[in-house]
Amino acid sequence: MKVIPEKLKKIIEVFLNFPGVGEKVATRFGLYLLSLDKKEREEIIKRISELNQIKRCPECFLPYEGQNCPICSLPQRNKKILCVVEKEQDLWQIEEKGVFSGVYFILGGTLDFLKENPLGKMRIEALKEKIEKEKLDEIILALNPTYEGNLTMDYLEVLLKRYPVKISRLGRGLPTGGEVEYADKETLKSAFEGRK
Repeated sequence: MKVIPEKLKKIIEVFLNFPGVGEKVATRFGLYLLSLDKKEREEIIKRISELNQIKRCPECFLPYEGQNCPICSLPQRNKKILCVVEKEQDLWQIEEKGVFSGVYFILGGTLDFLKENPLGKMRIEALKEKIEKEKLDEIILALNPTYEGNLTMDYLEVLLKRYPVKISRLGRGLPTGGEVEYADKETLKSAFEGRK
């Protein structure tokens, strides 16, 4: 006996493809959409269809609206320093703080050896093409210092060693306002190694 309508099942399947969404949450999202009136659902459909107007920069892969990438197109950006980040949110955070004036490259993920394809959706070939095309002075690997992030930075350092460019990583250690008492081993180790 069919209890769940097929069209609702298809929407639940869409939500199951979202990162971090399991079957219960996907079902809850589907039922929520079903509970809305027609006008509210049409507004959501309109907003989703407007995503088609967003482009992705072919240089840094930042999503943007308008004519040009809001970062790569600025003449005052230092095009000789490339900051490699994992995802868009990392770029947005760095930009919001105003601590970097170079250009970016969104890698699109980190190494995951538990998956069939450990490289996943990482833009390794596009990164190599960019380095070969540009005459960079420095590449800053600004990935999160997690296990996967560190593995990815190690991998990139080996991969990019053949290019005549300085490769660096963000400094790590105790954050301003942090307390030694609450720091974990890796943070303390990094703080001692990165001391000035």
